[in-house]
Amino acid sequence: MSQVTIRSTITTALATWAASKNLPIARENVAFTKPASFGTFLELNIIPADTFTATVDGTRKRYLGEVIINIWAGHNTGTGAVEALADEIATLFPV
Repeated sequence: MSQVTIRSTITTALATWAASKNLPIARENVAFTKPASFGTFLELNIIPADTFTATVDGTRKRYLGEVIINIWAGHNTGTGAVEALADEIATLFPV
């Protein structure tokens, strides 16, 4: 596995789910236009950390980092819908 594979796997899983909800995703370093009606959208950031070798012989590596998914919603929409989306997103990436 590599950082590229990890990024691709996470992005694909989130994009597939978001498409089923008709939610656009703002991705790092990719042009994005916010919904005109201040609709809900996601913002995905993947921040890799140092990779370290878990064994002396270097055969196993552990990839660390952070996945940050911001959920943006329009003004005066409350938190209930956003929290429900957050719960659904959490199920996509079980620990």
